[in-house]
Amino acid sequence: MFPLEGDSAGQSYGHRGPGWERGAFETLGEALRIYGLRWREFLVMSALVNAPVAAIDELAGTSGWAWALVIILSVLASAAFVGAAIAGVCQHYLFGRVDVGSAYQRAQWRYLTLLLITFVTVGALFAGLLLSWIIVPLIAAVVFTVYWSMAAPSAIVERYAGLDCLRASHMLVRDNWWRVFGALFLFVVVTALLVFLAWLPYLLTDLGSGPDASGPSSLRWIGHMVASVLVPPIPAICTALLYLDLRSRRDGLDPEMLREEYLGGAGRTFDQEPKPRTIGFGQ
Repeated sequence: MFPLEGDSAGQSYGHRGPGWERGAFETLGEALRIYGLRWREFLVMSALVNAPVAAIDELAGTSGWAWALVIILSVLASAAFVGAAIAGVCQHYLFGRVDVGSAYQRAQWRYLTLLLITFVTVGALFAGLLLSWIIVPLIAAVVFTVYWSMAAPSAIVERYAGLDCLRASHMLVRDNWWRVFGALFLFVVVTALLVFLAWLPYLLTDLGSGPDASGPSSLRWIGHMVASVLVPPIPAICTALLYLDLRSRRDGLDPEMLREEYLGGAGRTFDQEPKPRTIGFGQ
C-alpha cells in the first residue's frame, strides 16, 4: 500500500521502483482505492465539466443539431477532465492530497494538446467503426488507439506537447501492446457495466411502462447524472495508473523522478506551470 503520510518538506507519497508495477486487476483495485480516498475531489472535478454536458443533453432534445452540440461539448469536457484527473493522481502520490483547482490549472496548461489527443483518438475509432465492414480499418483503429492511449499522461506528466505526446505514447506502449490492450479492455468493460447499472432503474421502469409510455424523467436524469459524473473518474484514474506502471517498467520511475517530471524542476510547487518538452522522431 502507498503511505499517505509525509513531511512538510515535500516527501513523496508512493512506492519506489517496482511498487508501481501492477496487473490489470490490481490497477483497477488501486484506482477504486484512490477514488474511495479522494472521492470528494474527483467528484467535484467530474461534476464541474460533465454535469453541465449531461444537463444540456437532457434539455437539448434529439434533433441533429442537439446531438452535434452534445458531442462537441462532450469532447471539450472529456479533454479537460481526463487531464485534471491524471494530475489529481500525481498529486495524490506526490503530496498526499488532491487540489481540484491546481489539477484543472495543469489541464488548462496542456488543453490544446489534450484536445488534439481526444480528436485524433476519437476520429480514428470513428473512422474504424464507419469502415468496419472492411475489417482492416477497424483493426488499425484499435491498434493505434492502444498505441496512443498514454498520450494524455505524457502531456500532463512529462510535459510533451502536440504530436510529441502521440510519439511518446507509442514508444511507451510498443513493447507492451497486448498488456495495455488487455488492461484497457478491462477498464472499458467495467466502465460500460457501471454506466449500465446507473441507467438500470430507468430502463426497468421504462420496460414496465408499456410500449406507449416511458419511465419517469426523474429516473432518467438521475441515471444520466450518475453515469456522467460518478463513473468517469474510474477509467481516468486507471489510465494514469497504467501509465505509471509502464513508466516504472521501462524507466524505473519512482516518486523522485515523478516529482521532477511533474514539477519540471526542483523547488517548484505543484501549482506552478512547468516548461514544455519536445521529442525527436529518432528518440
